Amino acid sequence: MQQLSDSDFASAERLAAVSAPLVEALAEHAKQYNLSTREYGYLACTYLELAPGLYENARKQAVRKVHCAGTVGPKKEKLACCGVATLAFEYEEATRQEQVAARMRQSEEGFRGLTQKMQTPTPRRVSDAVTVLENMIGRILMSYSRYTSASASPPPEKLLYQEMGVRLFYDLAEILSEEVGDCPALRHFLSSSLELLGGSVVADKPDRCLQLVERIVRSSLLAEFLTPSFTPNVADAQTFLAIYEKIAFGIPDDNSSLAFVMMSKVS
Repeated sequence: MQQLSDSDFASAERLAAVSAPLVEALAEHAKQYNLSTREYGYLACTYLELAPGLYENARKQAVRKVHCAGTVGPKKEKLACCGVATLAFEYEEATRQEQVAARMRQSEEGFRGLTQKMQTPTPRRVSDAVTVLENMIGRILMSYSRYTSASASPPPEKLLYQEMGVRLFYDLAEILSEEVGDCPALRHFLSSSLELLGGSVVADKPDRCLQLVERIVRSSLLAEFLTPSFTPNVADAQTFLAIYEKIAFGIPDDNSSLAFVMMSKVS
């Protein structure tokens, strides 16, 4: 597993270069997960479509010859039979459709192979990427909170770690897509990571509000993950006006619920 060094935290650009392949590994894992999920859905639908046609009713006819031993009449006389009786029966019989059965067997084999594939442990590359990113986030937040200043201007070190945190925050947000959102493990990791980073280096920062709004308006899919860090009340009047314009005129009418959620953050 990759070990982080002090040089990796020398600048936001250096840290981004280190985190880029890690973030890419997560995005690729989400892509493979969704491919397997779609394949599973395809196999399930195919099987369900084929199953009703496995047997079809076919009209059959059977002929039976029945021998007669005769009978006894009312006066105890023996009555002979006229001969062998021929009886014809018509009925419907369920007939197995072998072509359909063969296709169902193929689907079953696909199910078994896919199930084995999906039950394999998470690739080492992905688990290592998650661990390194968690360590990276932990170090950024710990170092950021360590630097305090009584003066109006924060120390350069604090600004550096804030910049690194913001850069990583948006790099993680960039890979959010429907594919990633459909992968439960990655969805949980990204949600918790964005909440940690956003709550420390984005929320309650006047100079970060407008950038955050622009990202949310550009991709409404990010709203669920980024709005917890949206704190428009700390912005100055000019920035607040720009934020209001982005929300009022940048969000399509068919997504008015997003505008409502964002405006509800104003108190």
